[in-house]
This record gives sequence, C-alpha cells and structure tokens, in this order.
Amino acid sequence: MSKADDRKVEKALLKKALGYTEDVAKTYKLKRIEYQDGKKVLEVEELAQGVDQTFVPPDLASQIFWLKNRKPKEWKEKVSDNLEQESAELFDHLMREFKDEVERETD
Repeated sequence: MSKADDRKVEKALLKKALGYTEDVAKTYKLKRIEYQDGKKVLEVEELAQGVDQTFVPPDLASQIFWLKNRKPKEWKEKVSDNLEQESAELFDHLMREFKDEVERETD
C-alpha cells in the first residue's frame, strides 16, 4: 500500500468514527392520470430517479480504535479486577469527547 492509500483509509476511518451524511440514489414509481370531462382517459406509470440523503451515525468501534491508536497513553487497555467499572468510565469519557467534538463542529 502507498502513503496515498494509507491517507484514504485514515480519512475513511475518521469519517466512520464521526458519522456522515451521504446521498443515495433511489428509483420511484410515478403514476400520471389524465382526465377529460371528468373521466379518466389515460393512466401512465413511469420510473423516475431521485436522491435521498441518509445519515450514517458514528461508529463506536471506530472511535475506540482511533483513540487507542492516536492517544495510546490515555486509551490503552488496562487489565484490572474492576474491568466493568473501567469500561463504564471509558465509555463515559468517549461519549463526553464525542459530544464536545460534535458541539465544536456544529458551532
């Protein structure tokens, strides 16, 4: 892999970690009815192309992976007797960081 490929993967991982909106092509069935003197004289169905915007929410696993690799001292795995408590604290910390990032981006 080249450095350009590495950058593409980094950008894709960051995009997935933060969430994004994407355009999705859709096909719709349209029905056109024509009337003459109150009577239906023509009914035509046709397909039309359109675009919907879909929000892809942030991915928690991508966020954790990113943080563990970008800030290993703060996010390394810790082995302890109280793993459940530490996992809850890690999740709370991650959610605070994510919330702060979203607020900075939306301001």
